[in-house]
Amino acid sequence: MLMAILASVFLQVGELEVFDLPDDITRVAVANGEVVEARQLASNELLLLGIAPGHSQIMVWHGSGHLRYRVEVGARDEASAAVPVIELEVQVMEFKQRQLQSLGVRWQQVVNGPALAILSDWAGGDHFRAATQGVDTSPALTDVSLPPGHYVSAGLALSLSSQLHALAEQGVARMLASPVLRTESGEEAHFLAGGEVPLPQTNLQGAMDVAFRQYGIQLSIAPEQLDDGSIRTAVTTEVSNLDAAVSVAGIPGLLTRRTESVVAVQPGESFVISGLRSEQMDHQWQQLPGAERTPLLGGLFRHQQQQQQRTELVIFITPRVVTDDVRQQRRRIEYVEDIEERLRRIPCRGMQTYL
Repeated sequence: MLMAILASVFLQVGELEVFDLPDDITRVAVANGEVVEARQLASNELLLLGIAPGHSQIMVWHGSGHLRYRVEVGARDEASAAVPVIELEVQVMEFKQRQLQSLGVRWQQVVNGPALAILSDWAGGDHFRAATQGVDTSPALTDVSLPPGHYVSAGLALSLSSQLHALAEQGVARMLASPVLRTESGEEAHFLAGGEVPLPQTNLQGAMDVAFRQYGIQLSIAPEQLDDGSIRTAVTTEVSNLDAAVSVAGIPGLLTRRTESVVAVQPGESFVISGLRSEQMDHQWQQLPGAERTPLLGGLFRHQQQQQQRTELVIFITPRVVTDDVRQQRRRIEYVEDIEERLRRIPCRGMQTYL
């Protein structure tokens, strides 16, 4: 029998190594099974798998002697490890509360003017007369000799009507955007739903230049996977609208609402960002000139409409780790393919029928 030959082997955690021996393996002994695992694949093949950082020795007996392996298992190189990719499912909802109140007396805005008409009976009779639509034909302003059944009318017919208004409305919510973002752990992902405003400016050479300022719904999300598996997410949310009341040289200003949040959740859990509110109010007055100043009765000739709209943006964010799932699936496929390949090498009758 040959003497033991010492061989040094270096593995990383999770790394596999296969050794071919000259003869069939009869027995394998592992000093520290918590560091390295040894398996016999074929009759003369030895598989070593790094489990945890540390040192161990392995003795292998075969037909012509035995071998001794000194195995060192090191931690996986973080630089070569795959960086997890985090998927962010974002839903931007707008909850709009629109209140419209219309109270008061609204008078008719058009009044009939002077009227001049000649009325005549098309078919005479004692029971049916021509319709005069409320115009008093007796007495006439002028005495004109006309055939019997004909009348002349000239006068001023006033007809003023009003409507009572009591109206209230409320709005609902709607989905503004639902993007799905992906970024590596520790990097940022950005999203914009809006536009850009041109801003003229002077460059270093003194010439006029144009810069663009973004407005709308802007999200900057920086997720990071922690050691315990949770995902720490830093979110910066900005909602801006054009404001024509504050403009310079015809360029409108921006009304901006901004929040910054840092949340740690488990993969698949959702968190909510709210509080991005805006409010708009509109007043309209309608009144009969001069009549609204009448004491006590002035309210009968006045109508007011007040519209108030409150809007709140609510953002739902759900982070998930996708790299681990893809990497585990790839490892399973490679492991199954490797096992199938090694099983094909085993001289067993009928094995090729199943593989």
